[in-house]
Amino acid sequence: MAGFFEIQLGVLASFCGIAMIFERYSLKTGSENRTAGRNDEDEIHLGGLSKASDSLAMRYLGIYAIVMGSDWLQGPYVYSLYREQYRFTERQVAILFVTGFIAAGTSGPFVGVWADQHGRKKLCRIFCLTYAGSCLVIQQPFFPLLLVGRLLGGISTAILFSVFESWLVAAYQGLPAALAFSSTAPGVKDAISKALSRTMGHASLVNGIVAAVAGIVANWIVEQTSGFRGPFMLSGALLVLTFFIIGTQWDENYGTGASSGTVAVAGGELTKLKQAIGLVRREPAYLVLGFTQTCFEGSMYLF
Repeated sequence: MAGFFEIQLGVLASFCGIAMIFERYSLKTGSENRTAGRNDEDEIHLGGLSKASDSLAMRYLGIYAIVMGSDWLQGPYVYSLYREQYRFTERQVAILFVTGFIAAGTSGPFVGVWADQHGRKKLCRIFCLTYAGSCLVIQQPFFPLLLVGRLLGGISTAILFSVFESWLVAAYQGLPAALAFSSTAPGVKDAISKALSRTMGHASLVNGIVAAVAGIVANWIVEQTSGFRGPFMLSGALLVLTFFIIGTQWDENYGTGASSGTVAVAGGELTKLKQAIGLVRREPAYLVLGFTQTCFEGSMYLF
């Protein structure tokens, strides 16, 4: 018999599915109402763009669901694995967690540089390998090895929450060129903006559903294996699978600094950081937003 959480998941997932169907119907109706005044060539462009954007969204959301699922599988049991199964002290567990956070924080500003220079698709594939590597080394209760795993996990987290979305934005912006028509054609820019916004919204919905499913699956694995290593093994397998899927389903895209040297690009990134600090000083709203986000993330980690 299904438990309380499984029933709630089914109800909420059904509600989300109905909402998505209603959204697609509303968008289709609105699109039909906006076709007045456009010539046949414009309609051909927008029709081709709509199909291409839907295909792009499916390719992104499928991979996004897998990588976020691999992340959610690990989250609930990192502490339990360190403390309860490996019997590390609270101080050692704290060192492991702080190592991961420092790795994510220090690598974060440079992840964008690496993606722009070497390719976002390539960095997403590297993420799959580094995060799978962290899942592999966590299988052994050897503290120095676990520190290496936390370093890999921190860098991987910085990539996960920045480069995947960067790839999506660049892929949408490149759709007109891929379809061989001008991005300044009537309605094209607006259509791309709305398609990107819609895909981002669907990604948030997918993330929520995947989080719930991953929690149920991870809990079932722990119960069946009487240990906390199982979810990490499954997560690593999903990441290896995603490595090959990205290789076949995604096209490469780069940033504007792709042709620059590593040192020059890194220097440009530091300049951007200084500009960002200046912007925050001039606009207190950004500081409030960042502080709010920090409090939210902090409470989630404490929870």
